[in-house]
Amino acid sequence: ERIAFNQMFSWVKANAKREKIKAIFSHKLDRVCRNMRDAVRLQELEDLCGVQLAFVDNQFGPGAAGALSFNVMAAVAQYYSDNLRSEVLKGIDEKVRQGWPNGQAPYGYMNVANRNEPIQPHPERSRALIRLFELYSTGSMTFKALADQLANEGYIFRNSQPRFTRTTLSHILGNRFYIGELHRNGQVFEGKYRRLIDRVTFDACQD
Repeated sequence: ERIAFNQMFSWVKANAKREKIKAIFSHKLDRVCRNMRDAVRLQELEDLCGVQLAFVDNQFGPGAAGALSFNVMAAVAQYYSDNLRSEVLKGIDEKVRQGWPNGQAPYGYMNVANRNEPIQPHPERSRALIRLFELYSTGSMTFKALADQLANEGYIFRNSQPRFTRTTLSHILGNRFYIGELHRNGQVFEGKYRRLIDRVTFDACQD
């Protein structure tokens, strides 16, 4: 993860001597070091390339005392990062237990700023979703024929990709979200959002 940080680290390590880089400047240590591994890597830059760390809010003296302060602050930064991650995951778990999915709403639905009903049917794509299941549940259509029929009837997947692909259709048709099931950490929770597909139709599409 931390793509930008890793790119910065690799570039500085490769170009420090040629570009005469003397320091990496940051607001404070926990903005650049999220864990002890980050701290060790940045210390290696100083040892190998002579690139020091400079901070606005944190000052570390020379010698063993400065190194100890740096390591303690890095450990604290990791604690806060780990704790934040834990709190975020607990928030996601609680939201799912309450019957609402986390993140982007699946096709046919939309995210809205409504605490009582944060996931609602999309005014246009919900009709496409219902028609998609309706057609495929007959058992007489291939994915190509289904995509052709949806296109002929004017239904689109999204503006940047109007046609439904085989992968998209397979994912939608097998997504148990549509029958009110939310899966999280091996458990299944009942969704509170409005259901557009009944279980009989859904099951007919799984054969």
